[in-house]
Amino acid sequence: MAPSEDEQEEGNEPASEPAAAPASRAAVGHGAPCSCNTAAAVHARFDLTSLRGGPSPSNYFTVADPSQLTGRRINLPLPDPTTHPSDHADVQVLNTLDGFNLQPRLSVPFDGPIDVNSVSSDTVFLIRLGDTLDYQDCGGQVVGINQVVWDPDSNTLHVGSDELLDQHTRYALIVTCGVQDTAGNPVGASEAFRRFRDEVRGEYKHDLLDAVQAAHQLGIGEQDLVTASVFTTQSATAVLEKIRDQVHAALPAPADFLLGPGGERTLFSLTTSPGSPGASRRAWTGRSTPSP
Repeated sequence: MAPSEDEQEEGNEPASEPAAAPASRAAVGHGAPCSCNTAAAVHARFDLTSLRGGPSPSNYFTVADPSQLTGRRINLPLPDPTTHPSDHADVQVLNTLDGFNLQPRLSVPFDGPIDVNSVSSDTVFLIRLGDTLDYQDCGGQVVGINQVVWDPDSNTLHVGSDELLDQHTRYALIVTCGVQDTAGNPVGASEAFRRFRDEVRGEYKHDLLDAVQAAHQLGIGEQDLVTASVFTTQSATAVLEKIRDQVHAALPAPADFLLGPGGERTLFSLTTSPGSPGASRRAWTGRSTPSP
């Protein structure tokens, strides 16, 4: 459960160290001193009114649903069914899930071009925030990225997670000012992201505060973050677990071996079954006739 605003004010010291942190995470710009406070020419976009206006996936596009295992359900905007009937049907199916893919495509839009060579697991990464079914799981583990793709038409960065994520678990996508523009300068945070405490409402505001605190536990200050998102992964084995529990809970009927045509018993004692020692044998009285 996300802490309240009073419990998670800016500047609070972390309660404990994360379970795992990469060695170079605190050095945002590949070990070089980070100058994230300088005026930036390129910014990471943070427009939550649009599905592609900010980093994704994002729990902003989910709703609370107590019937789901994670307590949430995807709620993506539906395309126009008259112009995009197939996309409309696909999104309707996605909106029944209780979380996002276990190996998702992570997307971060910018308002200008960036240097793709500055994108690495040191500047863009995931932080595990904890299992939604285990409130004692505080997370803290870091997951890197791979498969970096830059879309110049939309100025959007796409990356993949470097490993399969845990199911029904919250993750924070973190982008730091170690990402640079084509001139070699750090990219900056948008005003919308800097003001998310005032602009974002509801549970997602607490999600973002959790992301900021998780980054702080890794030695990354909020001034070094250019954008972030929080998302929950789906429950992948829930149906199989229910089937397993039902099998274990069910009491099978006792075996009776009454499988004969008239319901007679088809299991015989070794002493009476044909061919066994001591069993009676029927003499053959037929006459064989040679074939012509």
